[in-house]
Amino acid sequence: ILLNVAEDSNVQVKMVRRNIVKFLVDELRRQETRKMLGSVTDTKMTDDLLQLAVIFLRSISIFEENVQELARLGAMEKLQGLYNASNHPDLKDEVLQVMSNLTFDEKQRQFPINSGFHRQIVKGIEEPVTRHVAIKLLYQITTGLDPNQPLPEELGKSLEMGTQILCALLIQCKNNLVDDHLISLGVNLASFERCATLIAKGDLLGKLLQRAYKNWDNLLMKLVRNVSNFPRLWKAFSPYMHQMVGMAIRAESHDYLVETLRTLGNIQLHDVLYHQLLIKHSF
Repeated sequence: ILLNVAEDSNVQVKMVRRNIVKFLVDELRRQETRKMLGSVTDTKMTDDLLQLAVIFLRSISIFEENVQELARLGAMEKLQGLYNASNHPDLKDEVLQVMSNLTFDEKQRQFPINSGFHRQIVKGIEEPVTRHVAIKLLYQITTGLDPNQPLPEELGKSLEMGTQILCALLIQCKNNLVDDHLISLGVNLASFERCATLIAKGDLLGKLLQRAYKNWDNLLMKLVRNVSNFPRLWKAFSPYMHQMVGMAIRAESHDYLVETLRTLGNIQLHDVLYHQLLIKHSF
């Protein structure tokens, strides 16, 4: 009943005025609660009750007035503590859902960066239960970062790890076009030179180009184009220049053609004779 009632925005305002949000946030102190409980049954019951509380917070956290109240009550810090203390996959998933909603607020978006929680978010991408929302949350965080500014060292390491995990998911994706949440994060990550460097290493760049060409995936080509924004990585494109010109000629999508041409336009290699390359392909 409580969860259904929370969908009414007018009722939500009344709930905030009655301090129900404060009571629920206080319930997130899971470690203290567990010390009061002894049996496994009671512990499981506490997990279930906490999950219901978090689900309710998720329902109300989509409204700006509630986000501000949750921020004032330090909900982000408590959610992080609950996530770290829990072994309950579904509870962890719900916690990340609330955090994802809160990160639409610019100040709350900084919390996972400053607290180091970005490491847990990246690890969450590896777990099937939390993967989808962890990807959404990392996307929110990276959207608020300036790619032209150097990354803090620990955050940079987390994003590098996230890039490796994500690229494996991109290659393995069974859909013709890569899932929106995967490619959105991929495009963001590729805008950071540290992450783009990993994408340009080995045969990964070739695999991404092959997949993009096979399915005319313009967003995957946008990811590749972001990698080409860094002059230091242009050499990695050398083996694929003929392939990309062919891709442009055969493009079945205007957006795909634009991304391919922009990628080619970025790359300047001394050992590539561009006029001969274009003549050879009658471009």
